[in-house]
Amino acid sequence: MKYFIAFICLHITLIPLASEKGISIPEVTLISSEKSEQLASNKSKFIFKIIGITEEQNNQLITYSIDGKSRSVILNDDSQFSLISSPGVHNFQFFCNDFYFEIYADSLVIKSQYISLYEIRFESSEFPITVDKPVVYLYPELKTSFSVNVKPKGKMVFTYPTYNDTWKGTAFPNGDIKIGLETFNYLFWESEQLIKTEIINPKKGSVVRSAESTSFLEEQLNLFGFNSKEKADFITYWGPKLMQHEFNYIYFVLNNDANYFAELTITPQPDNVYRFYILTCPVVNPSDYYYLEPQLIEPAFRKGFTVLEWGGSVIDIHLLKKNCRFYEI
Repeated sequence: MKYFIAFICLHITLIPLASEKGISIPEVTLISSEKSEQLASNKSKFIFKIIGITEEQNNQLITYSIDGKSRSVILNDDSQFSLISSPGVHNFQFFCNDFYFEIYADSLVIKSQYISLYEIRFESSEFPITVDKPVVYLYPELKTSFSVNVKPKGKMVFTYPTYNDTWKGTAFPNGDIKIGLETFNYLFWESEQLIKTEIINPKKGSVVRSAESTSFLEEQLNLFGFNSKEKADFITYWGPKLMQHEFNYIYFVLNNDANYFAELTITPQPDNVYRFYILTCPVVNPSDYYYLEPQLIEPAFRKGFTVLEWGGSVIDIHLLKKNCRFYEI
């Protein structure tokens, strides 16, 4: 069973997870609680029905703990399991596998000789995204023949120029890339992937008003060391997306951490490879994110054969909410 650092609130799983649109679905729901004379006066019974698991649920192994003691059970044909306990207040955790969020349910109260049926709704820990417009710039010191291989952690959906397991061509110090008879400013690819909350540090990031998004991006890109052309390419793509909402959460995934989305293999091996990914989503109440600390952007060191890649994704707000809720802010 996985363990997280801390909880924002011990009662979190009994409170619906509110979305930015006000939709809320509880993870733990009491369906019924009835007295049974068949139980001894010092005994009670919990029945848990598991829902939300997309794969075949029958015979699914579930790990749970009651008051800190862990056990594993096999679900019956109704996707349920039951246990006999003492009356009183009990704390539970439920874990299926790494593809679903662990569920915490504290302070479930049960009376003597009562049978309580709870519905436990698992949510996928993976969120679908499109890795939007990663572009790769090549800056050799001299005219150089190259090959670039991209291995995304999902399905490649578009490339330009055409990508046949690799790009091969000639790169020039001014950034021109020649493949065949055509010259390009950069190499372009997009991918559909699944990501988990682990990609985001729950205490880091910024909430930016749309009117300030351009200046915010300019500041961050300048810190990282984008040149004027790269900066214009980035802002003209991401700026309009940020302007669609009054407030946006912004988080950057930098350099080696961008291997989470794709691995780059470049021959000859560059002296420096810098990667700059933006993750963003609209937020309604910026004050809810008072705890965020700005990220530290360290500058790129451009010397020798240098490669720069930028890209990003518009993420689901629930990825952020699910991530921060398990940490003490």
